[in-house]
Amino acid sequence: MKFFRRLRHGLGFGIHSPFAYRFITEVLNLPKEYGYYPYLYIEDDAARTIFRISARFQPRKVCVVDNVPGVRKAISYAAPKAASAAMFEADMIVFDAAGQRKLPASSLRPDAIVVILNYKKWKNRTAYLASLSAGMSFSNASSMCVVVPLPHLPRQDFDVDF
Repeated sequence: MKFFRRLRHGLGFGIHSPFAYRFITEVLNLPKEYGYYPYLYIEDDAARTIFRISARFQPRKVCVVDNVPGVRKAISYAAPKAASAAMFEADMIVFDAAGQRKLPASSLRPDAIVVILNYKKWKNRTAYLASLSAGMSFSNASSMCVVVPLPHLPRQDFDVDF
């Protein structure tokens, strides 16, 4: 049942929020025949997704906690003016939960866009999501979760195939 719901949401069906629909269909699930020029230099699918997220939000300060291959390069192509920053001052945070299993939920800024790779391995994931008063989270089967805590968005979680 989860598989079909994830597939259905990945195509935009059953999504009633205009922001969530556009984010899923135009950022997370950009059709394969469309691509950006930097895709020639970004090999990994996860890095390409992070590129599209960075291009959508244009963060000014970014914190990449783990040295995940291709992530820094993808962000620099999408947001060339983004500066590296500490976790407490970054607009966008990217980390791999496989290497940061016990990262405290309180260490993430409540208003920062967060991309969590291998998100099911993060011990404090449910506490972090429960602490958010607004915003949406988009997660796929097990490899990535994107949290967009914009204050004008209602608090919702989406299971999406991306």
